[in-house]
Amino acid sequence: MTVVSGEDRLRELLNRRIAQARQATPAGIPRRADDGPWRLSPVQRRMWLASEMERDSPAYSVPVALRLRGELDVAALRRAVVDLAERHEVLRSTVEVRDGEPYAVTGEADRIDVAVEEVAPEALPSRVAELARVPFRLAEEYPLRATLLAAGPGEHVLLLLMHHVAIDAWAQPLLLGDLAALYRHRLGSGPALDPPATRYSDVAAWATARASSPEAERALDWWEDRLAGLEPVPGLLPDRASPPGAAWRAGVVDVPLAPETVARLRALAAESGATVFMVLLAALQATVARVSGGSEASAEVTVGVPESGRRHPDTESLVGCLVETLVVRGTVDGARTGRELVGQARSAALDVFGHADVPFDRVVERVRPPRSGTAAPLFDVLLNVYDAPGEVAGFPGLTAEPFEVPPFAAKFDQAWAFVEDGGALRGELTYRSDLYEPDTAARLAGWFGALLAQFVADPDRPVGELELEPGADPALAEPAPPALGAATLHGRISAQAARTPSATAVVAADGTLTYAELDARANGLAGRLRDAGVARGDRVALLMERTRDLPVALLAVLKTGAAYLPIDDAAPRTGSPPWWPAAGCVSRSARPNWRIACPRASSRSSPATTSRTRPRKAETARISPT
Repeated sequence: MTVVSGEDRLRELLNRRIAQARQATPAGIPRRADDGPWRLSPVQRRMWLASEMERDSPAYSVPVALRLRGELDVAALRRAVVDLAERHEVLRSTVEVRDGEPYAVTGEADRIDVAVEEVAPEALPSRVAELARVPFRLAEEYPLRATLLAAGPGEHVLLLLMHHVAIDAWAQPLLLGDLAALYRHRLGSGPALDPPATRYSDVAAWATARASSPEAERALDWWEDRLAGLEPVPGLLPDRASPPGAAWRAGVVDVPLAPETVARLRALAAESGATVFMVLLAALQATVARVSGGSEASAEVTVGVPESGRRHPDTESLVGCLVETLVVRGTVDGARTGRELVGQARSAALDVFGHADVPFDRVVERVRPPRSGTAAPLFDVLLNVYDAPGEVAGFPGLTAEPFEVPPFAAKFDQAWAFVEDGGALRGELTYRSDLYEPDTAARLAGWFGALLAQFVADPDRPVGELELEPGADPALAEPAPPALGAATLHGRISAQAARTPSATAVVAADGTLTYAELDARANGLAGRLRDAGVARGDRVALLMERTRDLPVALLAVLKTGAAYLPIDDAAPRTGSPPWWPAAGCVSRSARPNWRIACPRASSRSSPATTSRTRPRKAETARISPT
């Protein structure tokens, strides 16, 4: 009897779907009738528009750096870079707007200038980072800049900085392979390269036509149904509100992955007929649901995933940007097991990859999600799993290896990247540093690592039982006083209200509140409290049942700068407790359905018409429902 593994079954299913997709494609991508300007492809148009909206941001710059050790022919390398731009028109094109639409206009490759600089070896990382942070002006310059940094005899770093409109991750090894072949030819040790069989402009025209085809419309119908009523949980609340406009500065933290966790992850993937990506997706969805505040209740989570966009055979060896973005929607219930979530993630991933042949911006246009302060529509969290870069070869007399450029810009609130390197798996979290402190991001990465370890060690355990900080002391401890300017709880709630106003924030027996409703009601009550004299440093006692008004009151007190003191709801609802007279309070009305007792108030009346001495720091104001 032949036993077919889960991976074999999955591979067979994927191959079948790919074959079906390719049967629907034309035999070849047609060549454009002319060599003039071309309308940007849907992917290029999205990248161009995003960078135009944030002209001072390098978020869409892609650095590709090579460390070259040995005897380098600088003149031959410089000519090879120019030959590279001549070979690939997308690298020597500016963007011009015609009748409201962006077009690529090709120019002469000789305009590419490979600058040569001498740099101390220890200054290489900082100089590469400095060069990479200079944003492109695509109307004025090509999307390729080349700089050769000489760090001493036999020690160079070549930086090819490109705009995302001209390159994606798939194309990078293709680009370096061409550069090596062109360098060999310039040295006289290799043949000239034949012209590419397919030009990027041909693919751009083909992709633009397909974006409005009947097949694309059917795919859009599927996406509209798939994402209908989308209101995902907000995930981890930021440490501070997003500044006006999208910020781009990034921070990076490693994701802890023990070897035994990686081994168990691979075993679970094989048992489930899934892939490493699918298990990581399930664990990430569970983590996002948990940090949003729920562990047992059902939570809806969306995660963005990149897709190569190279479903036509003619595009597999093309240098240029074709990458698309897909949205995986999932529901996390704390009562479900890890194995069940992996199965759900597997089905969801296969579905979305089966409907990937439609531009992301058209999906956004069709779904029309409510926009918020987040960096991207439809999702805040991106997951990417990819193979480690292969060996760079083909440079005679040189040892070439990638020169790592740490992420310096963030296009998403959180981007989780996992690199498969043989049997090893490395992970890192890139985050928007305008939203999250480094300690917060490190803790989030640790939570994911801890949850994943338990997830794969006992996949039949309900995910709601998994601990984010195993072994942590559960005892309550007084928090350290906040530093001046540090993020506050009520500030984070306000920030989340701006990001996801229609998301559910409060669920109680008497109803629910969205983030927008919660924040608006808390602001109103805070104003009443200030009118009543409550100020920073005061204490406000709360005697309330656990209704949806309770978090409104808590946030309102915090917004005034005061502290709240919970009172046992078994305490008398009329009169004052034995210790209350010492505070010198009498009742007064702040808003309908509320009664406020404040120290040193001499009459019962509206706070708008009563003058009073504001409570001293040691005194207490009391709020209770009537």
